Amino acid sequence: MKGTHDALVLPEHWRFSRDTGNVGVEDGWFRPGFNDSTWLLVTVDKPWESFVGQYDGYGWYRVEFDVPPGIEGKSLVLIFEGVDEQAWVYLDGELVGERTTESTGMTPAQMWNKPFRLAIGELKPVGRHLLAVRVHDSANAGGIYKTVRVIVDE
Repeated sequence: MKGTHDALVLPEHWRFSRDTGNVGVEDGWFRPGFNDSTWLLVTVDKPWESFVGQYDGYGWYRVEFDVPPGIEGKSLVLIFEGVDEQAWVYLDGELVGERTTESTGMTPAQMWNKPFRLAIGELKPVGRHLLAVRVHDSANAGGIYKTVRVIVDE
């Protein structure tokens, strides 16, 4: 790896919904055509308790973003600076990776404050894409609480 640099900046505001019945996967909350217009509009710089009150369980975040020309053929990586605790990441309706107790061997208490990376390869076509993140929090504050970036991995 020669070096990395930011490929694009994700939007500041994301859509968020609690998934109290854990139905989001079955109901396709990760799919591009899913209607999230009634979801809360939030920023991903603080725990979800900041906008929904005390809540432990599943929650979903969705954001659309544009891939600019000039990064064709580049290998891209998502950088999550802070997700409390477990996360399943979908890009354009496909599961691209997870950071869970099963995938890491860590407990929620060990993983909640550790950044993680997910290689997503090339994004084709250049243009609009959907990032959906399912989060599970078992105690205390939860959700995406720090920056999410997309970098070019060179």
